[in-house]
Amino acid sequence: MPLNRIKIMDKNFESYYGLFINFICVYKPFFRVYDLPNRFIHQNQKSFIMSYMINFGFFLVISITGITGIDLKTCNDMHDYINTSKELNLIHDITCDQFTTFTVSGYDLTIHTSKSTTLRNIRFEVIDGASLTFGDSIVFRNAIEVTNENNAQAFHDVRGGGAFYVGENSNVKIRGDFETYQIGIGSEYNTDGGCIWNNGNFHVFGSSTMRQCDNTSGESNGGKGGAIFNGVNGTMKFDKGMSMSETSSTDDGSLGAGFHNLGRVIIKGTSKFSEMHSSVGGGAIYNGEGAVFKFRSDSVVLFNRCADEGVINDGVLGLYGITIFLEDRTEVN
Repeated sequence: MPLNRIKIMDKNFESYYGLFINFICVYKPFFRVYDLPNRFIHQNQKSFIMSYMINFGFFLVISITGITGIDLKTCNDMHDYINTSKELNLIHDITCDQFTTFTVSGYDLTIHTSKSTTLRNIRFEVIDGASLTFGDSIVFRNAIEVTNENNAQAFHDVRGGGAFYVGENSNVKIRGDFETYQIGIGSEYNTDGGCIWNNGNFHVFGSSTMRQCDNTSGESNGGKGGAIFNGVNGTMKFDKGMSMSETSSTDDGSLGAGFHNLGRVIIKGTSKFSEMHSSVGGGAIYNGEGAVFKFRSDSVVLFNRCADEGVINDGVLGLYGITIFLEDRTEVN
């Protein structure tokens, strides 16, 4: 196939083409076909050979790197491709001007990320049996710096989960580290989970860091879970520990400033819960009736300044074989 016809028929190939052109430039000494004298090879033959080498190398680079999908550079790119592609490349930080929910419904989507790719003003709903996988680490942040004065504008009126809403039989996998900062929800209704609402499967393979997740929803029966609400059908796994701090669930009736768990949560590694406040109880964790919350053996867990009964357990709380430190106003009941 001649070089001028490499395309291009699918935007999936645009990133590969650019990648391979860079490859050609770096390894230019190996591609010297055009330097051959005419007495050795006809010009048309040289063109054909060069075209063949480029095409071969192009697909070789794809095979070696394993990179597929469309490059996402802007919020508009996400609008255009999130529902039409099975694989996307997120190698740039992206900020949406308006708080935007992207829905993955009934299909599988993989988003390849670079280390610490950051999304601002972006939220995912994964529903109807869908699966969303992030190939590496991902960070969720608010688009503005949240203060006591502007949190009504900074936090958003959604049905749950300022970063993720995961429906029943749906899945989210993050194969690197996971971080949220200043994400929250605020509504006159009783919505749950300041950063994550899960009733499916949520799995982080790396470390997890959640700072300033807030749930200011509801009135007399306030929203549950300042950072995370895990429903009765929900399973959550955190393979390399959890660092959760400055989270709150502040309206009347709310329980669990960190976790409000009604399903199953498993945490491995070293975890720290600090500076957390719930208006009713469970400054760090509320584990409901019939729910299971386990720290794996040999874990180290620190609770620091988790007010309002730091841990309230009405279910199964697995604390066997771990080391626990309780500091400054933290109680486990």
